Amino acid sequence: LYISVPFSALQKDLNTIFPETYVFLIYKDIAILRLKAKDTKALIPSELSPDFYYESITSKNIPIGYINQQIKKQVQNLLKLKKPFGVVFKYDDKYILVTFLPIFGADQKFLGYLVSYSEDKTFEVIEKSFLINIALSIALTVILIFLFIVIIRDMEKFKYLAETDRLTGLYNKGKFNEVLKKEIERAKRYNRPLSLIIFDIDHFKKINDTFGHKVGDEVLKELAKLIKSTIRKTDFAARWGGEEFVILAPETDIEGAKALAEKLRKAVENHKFPTVGKVTISLGVSQYNPEESSENFVIRADEALYKAKEGGRNQVQVSENPSDEESR
Repeated sequence: LYISVPFSALQKDLNTIFPETYVFLIYKDIAILRLKAKDTKALIPSELSPDFYYESITSKNIPIGYINQQIKKQVQNLLKLKKPFGVVFKYDDKYILVTFLPIFGADQKFLGYLVSYSEDKTFEVIEKSFLINIALSIALTVILIFLFIVIIRDMEKFKYLAETDRLTGLYNKGKFNEVLKKEIERAKRYNRPLSLIIFDIDHFKKINDTFGHKVGDEVLKELAKLIKSTIRKTDFAARWGGEEFVILAPETDIEGAKALAEKLRKAVENHKFPTVGKVTISLGVSQYNPEESSENFVIRADEALYKAKEGGRNQVQVSENPSDEESR
């Protein structure tokens, strides 16, 4: 699972969906990377181990900090194993089941633990009877299995949250970079054309300043709908950031990408947006050259976008292929 949104956002969704309290226990190496990349504003040291941090802690009437202090000795060595485990803690005549589920990235790199805190009343009965203890242990196992089933069932939703821009419903930058790498490898292996379109909304700041950011968000959502209805099923559209968008067009040369960009430009120009009315976009287009890096491929499209802006906006500009420039 590639996580491109803050752990705190996923944590909030989990706490909304399920009755338990969930927190993400982030491994120190990942925490440092997130801080350096400015993917998080602050991190909270965990009481359980100096090797782990939180992005945020949301409690449903469960004293997480106190419980962690009490179970610290029990779990410190278990945390190092990076395997699922659980402990039970009695607090204020209540039994709290604390479950640790390790999380790994797509590259099998250890990210940390998803930790759940839930009140479990079964242990009150376990204290009274050994036989009931056995029966309820089995029941608890079934509950844990059911929890795993529920998590697996909802993995598609979590994957969607991780790959998708929340506002527009398009893919996010992290997912785009993943697809870009795969499509470049495919284009090089089979010697097939691959083109990129980068564009943004003309004078978007003026829209926000005049009508407010809420209206600006509505414009972005409306534009995303236009993009989806204009591009082909084989194309890949993503929100690059702010009011900037990208479209990756496999099996498409520079002329085909230019035609697609012009089609999108006209669709936006002729569309009536809520509240603001007319909106235009400027677009830059480049075709991948097997001799260049993926970064240069993107940079050339971005440079073409700036040419479109300098040329008066509401237009398409094409980046020349590096090999064409060298032949001249």
